[in-house]
Amino acid sequence: RDSREDVGIDAILITPSPRTNIPPILPAIMAFADKHRIPVAGGPKSQVLSEHGALVSIFPIPRDMGESAAVMADKILRGAPAGTLPIETARLFLTISYKQAEAIGMQLSSALLGRADEIVR
Repeated sequence: RDSREDVGIDAILITPSPRTNIPPILPAIMAFADKHRIPVAGGPKSQVLSEHGALVSIFPIPRDMGESAAVMADKILRGAPAGTLPIETARLFLTISYKQAEAIGMQLSSALLGRADEIVR
């Protein structure tokens, strides 16, 4: 952080919620974060990154989740006990706003940028 007033917050994570979708809420959170140069991460990029200027957007890819669910359902319908199927985690799509990182004075490592599926410049 710089010498601005320390508000005791290192980062903000916005989770998908009906409350954050209320029109004045998300812009107010983003204005607070911008004022204090706090990085913001959230769900679908259309919601938090593109429209409101978050630093990072990370979310599961719906198509991959659907395909995985279909494969698991097929196995269960063919007689496999559900408890024997392995736990799967969804592949996450990571978008990083390089432009926002510069705006808040944050240096991003090349390793982090290399993991991004998309970089907004």
